[in-house]
Amino acid sequence: MFIQLDFITIRKILQALYFLKGASTVHYIDLKKPKSITPFPNLVSLLMRGKNVILVVENGTRMRTCCFCLQCAKKFHNFERNKQEMDFKNLFDLTGKRAVVIGGGGGIGGSIAEGLAAVGCKVAIVGRRKEKLTAQADAIKASTGAQVECFGADCSSDEAVAQLCAEVTAVFGGVDILVNSQGVNKKFSALEHPVEEWDEMFSANVKSVMLTCKHFGRGMKEQHFGRIINVSSIGAIRCKQNDISVCYGATKGAVNAYSLNLAAGWAEHGITVNCIGPIMTETEMMKPIFEKNPELLTSTVARVPLGRVGKPEDCAGLAIFFASEAAGFVTGQILYPDGGLCTLQ
Repeated sequence: MFIQLDFITIRKILQALYFLKGASTVHYIDLKKPKSITPFPNLVSLLMRGKNVILVVENGTRMRTCCFCLQCAKKFHNFERNKQEMDFKNLFDLTGKRAVVIGGGGGIGGSIAEGLAAVGCKVAIVGRRKEKLTAQADAIKASTGAQVECFGADCSSDEAVAQLCAEVTAVFGGVDILVNSQGVNKKFSALEHPVEEWDEMFSANVKSVMLTCKHFGRGMKEQHFGRIINVSSIGAIRCKQNDISVCYGATKGAVNAYSLNLAAGWAEHGITVNCIGPIMTETEMMKPIFEKNPELLTSTVARVPLGRVGKPEDCAGLAIFFASEAAGFVTGQILYPDGGLCTLQ
């Protein structure tokens, strides 16, 4: 039996098939004459009655076809029905999703890891030194009851990230969500910036993002689903009247540009790529700096319309949004939890 469908319908079916990974085989053939035309609702009815059907659709000079078996049809029918019956109360539920948080040992990354665990994710937190991640993992487990695993890796190394990806995949069976929250910020005058420090910052802040996206992205492409969330900074778009943060701003600008290009290139594979750009945030690392230099805290707060500096949980909320079904149609975006700072000229 041949059923001719419009291109939008066939694309929808093919996307579901990719999502169901291995449910069917897709290939190209050339047919000179179209066969009988059946509306899509009747197609589901035919399939549910046990008919094995070959789907055919015109696509330029070729016919795109898909061998569609009964078992696959039932999965597809349930998949579509579940989407239609989505419960908005569970729009941010990530139960069963598998997340990797690079830089998840504390600060913004630690808060994001805890937030994802709280809404149902299995979480892998990654840092250079695995032994330092144990306390963070135990705290997340205690507060959420989620499965949390620790992995040590230097994410500026191609070989190390490849091994990390293999280890996480072996434990979780795959990865659905990748968060890049790693990075360093060393301040030097533009006229005196050591080349080796410049290279180190670009390696830690940019190269590592490329490598984790490269290796974990392969699995996401294969399963036709992925959520990539890269932590950038408001420093990528707003500058201070000094020259000591030029390298950090440049690295975060690079992360933004890389993420936008990746979002455009990987959308067809069901992968979304978005960024979070926080302002100065009150992490454990920043607290002693604020205590030693209270004027820094006061002057920062004075510039922010909502009257405070950032908190790590500000980024956690956005990460949950980007990872959830609520952001399924959102990609290539940069959101700034900045208290309104970007509204000012």
